[in-house]
Amino acid sequence: MSLNDKKLKDMGPEFIRVLEEPLVILELSGSILAKKGKSTATHRELSVVMPNGQSILVKCEVKTRGGDVFDMIVAHSNLVEHFYFGLAYIDDNEFFFIDNDTKISKVASDSWKKVPTTTFVLFFRIKFFVNNISLILHKQTRHQYYLQLRRDLLEDRLSCHEETALYLGGLALQAEYGDCMPEVVHCRM
Repeated sequence: MSLNDKKLKDMGPEFIRVLEEPLVILELSGSILAKKGKSTATHRELSVVMPNGQSILVKCEVKTRGGDVFDMIVAHSNLVEHFYFGLAYIDDNEFFFIDNDTKISKVASDSWKKVPTTTFVLFFRIKFFVNNISLILHKQTRHQYYLQLRRDLLEDRLSCHEETALYLGGLALQAEYGDCMPEVVHCRM
C-alpha cells in the first residue's frame, strides 16, 4: 500500500473508520473479583455508544453504579474535561442521564437484569453545553463536542437554518477529509 493509499484510507468520516476497528472490551474490577469463585449469574454486558458511533463493551455486575461505568469510559477515552459529559439511556426516543450513584439495574430493562446474555445500551453524550467554545480547553473535548453535535444534526435532534447547515457541512467535510489535496482531486484556486 502506497503512502497516498494509506492517507486516503485514514481519511474520511470517523464514524465509518471506527467500524473497521476491533471491539473494545472493558471489565470493571468488581467483575474481575467476581471471577474468583463467585457465580457469574450477576455478570452483565453494557454497550456504551460513543459520539463517533463506536460501541465499547463493558462487562460489569448487575448492581454496578453509573459513575463506575462513566469513570471507566472517561479513563479509556483519555478525556480530561469529562464533567461536560454523562451516560444516558433512551426511553421513548428521549435521552435520560444516569446519576453517578444510580445503579444501572434501576434504569435497565427487566430482560437485562434477568438474562445474562442481554446487552443494555448506554450513550456517552454531552450533558452540559457551553455558550462559548473557547471555554473548552482540550482538543479531545472539542472533538467529542463536534461528533455529538454532528450526529444530533444528522439525526434531526437539533436543527439549524439551511445556510448554516451548508456551512457546517463544509466544515465537517474539511474536518473529516482535511484540506484539498491536489494529487487526489483537481482543485481550482
